[in-house]
Amino acid sequence: MMRKLQQSRIGFTLVELLISLAIGATVLAGVLTGYMVCRKLVNRQRLQNEIRANVRTLMMYLVKDLSMTGYGLPVSDAELSSWTTLLGVTGMTNNPQIIQGSAGYPDRIRIAAAFRSASTLAADAAAGSTTIVLSSNNTDAAWQNQLWQNDNKLIYVGGCELARLTGDPMGGTTLTISTHPSNVSGLTYNHQAGEPVEMIQVYDYSYYGNLTDGFYISRGINDSTDGYWWYTAIAYSIFDIVFSRSDQMMTVTITGRSEEADLIAAGGSYSNGYQWLTMMDNVIMRNL
Repeated sequence: MMRKLQQSRIGFTLVELLISLAIGATVLAGVLTGYMVCRKLVNRQRLQNEIRANVRTLMMYLVKDLSMTGYGLPVSDAELSSWTTLLGVTGMTNNPQIIQGSAGYPDRIRIAAAFRSASTLAADAAAGSTTIVLSSNNTDAAWQNQLWQNDNKLIYVGGCELARLTGDPMGGTTLTISTHPSNVSGLTYNHQAGEPVEMIQVYDYSYYGNLTDGFYISRGINDSTDGYWWYTAIAYSIFDIVFSRSDQMMTVTITGRSEEADLIAAGGSYSNGYQWLTMMDNVIMRNL
């Protein structure tokens, strides 16, 4: 009888159970805390990667386009407006043209250059000629068609001579041109078949948004004389762009913010729970 009573008492006491539960709860709390910390760190890393890629993409576009500034437009600032007006871009007296932002808004910029190759010469063109013949066998047919569809397009012939279209070729390969923005003037140099014919365009970096949520930055391409722009979004959650020019050097400073709030309060001059990144680069505009 005594043996049975002793066997029935084998097990955990209430105190032992309470201690075990306390230990288990402590371990579980540690695991959950570690998980939450890891989750926040992973989220922070994701936000940092996103904002870095976002700002870097915008910087890449700006550096590439700014480095082309003036290529194909070897004219002074005083002459620039008379040429770019032919593209439907009015009031452009500097290249690049910086439009300073006010009250915390980003700067805007317009850049004019021979950004794209349209075709090549199909035949020699002598100095003094007011016509050129383009090759119809061109891999960039879409841009060639753009050139053929409208007059008043600006072109860069042979990598050395700016000219404008003075008549609508209606899809033909022979273009009537002038090397003067308003008068009739023939080519200055002799050109050989195979030399490039490039199309002058103006890129407009603009934005829309607000100071609370940030701005979408878009690049517009002017393709017609009616002032119409084709815009493509490049970056988002951008809060500031500053352009500072010194002769041929352009300094670009971009500040962006993560689209989502950081689970760990971010530090820095902006803080307020988001990840922020400021990137700066210098661009040499060699064609000016």
